Amino acid sequence: FGSFGSFDFSSIENEAKTQLNAEKEKENFYRNAEVKGTTLVKYKGSEEEVNIPEGITTIANSAFYNASAKTIRIPKTVTKIEEVSLYSKCAEGYEVDIANNTYKSVDGVVYSKDGRTLVQFPNGRSGYYDMPNDVEKVCQSAISGCTKLTGLNLSNRLTYIIPHMFCGTAFSTLNIPSSVTTIGNNAFEMC
Repeated sequence: FGSFGSFDFSSIENEAKTQLNAEKEKENFYRNAEVKGTTLVKYKGSEEEVNIPEGITTIANSAFYNASAKTIRIPKTVTKIEEVSLYSKCAEGYEVDIANNTYKSVDGVVYSKDGRTLVQFPNGRSGYYDMPNDVEKVCQSAISGCTKLTGLNLSNRLTYIIPHMFCGTAFSTLNIPSSVTTIGNNAFEMC
């Protein structure tokens, strides 16, 4: 009969473990989430890392408001992130699936896919941030409440600072370019 070659089962075993962990993670997510249809309405878990499962298409307003997640991963299926939905005081970074056609993340910050809209800055991040010059719009509460951020350099394409944009921030340095022609009401409230 000849001899049988040996077969390495470790790759199959690793794949099975990965799938099992993904299923447990998904179960845990749904146990701690309020979901209506394909909309994540509220996340109530206490994990430091949250992986939103595929199939969720919308993240509703204030969905992560009191969450303690430091990292939030957004799948390719999310096509709508309502303003204020990712606001979380603990967030240090967001990761958007590279296959997502609507959003992207760069260095933990969420932007529209074309980079023209800053959707959410991680409120728990510290240091200085140099906003990319592609940014033309900043969503409501995308930066407000960033009490650990010490400085910010705004994009040269930004023309409007929305109302309450910097509410509750603690910047020691803020560079506003000459492109800004309008500053909304209470832009610097509680600073």
